[in-house]
Amino acid sequence: MLVDAATMIRTSAILQPDEIRAFTRRWDRPVISDKPSAEISARLERIEQAVEAVAIEVERIAEAQRFSAKLMSEQQRSLPKSDAAR
Repeated sequence: MLVDAATMIRTSAILQPDEIRAFTRRWDRPVISDKPSAEISARLERIEQAVEAVAIEVERIAEAQRFSAKLMSEQQRSLPKSDAAR
């Protein structure tokens, strides 16, 4: 039991300065505000605008593709059937 108590005292003497340093580091950290800075807000706004522009362009491309597919299917229906297809 005496060895265990001596080991505990040595261990706590070694760990204690580390624990104190860890505790004081918490107090030394800069305060992080909940509100983003003006620069970050401006960048997020530009990203949102870019994403919206891309979404609009993708929808435009999809509509053009649907229109082209519809034209192609109508053209195939209006063509006379060849003898090989019968």
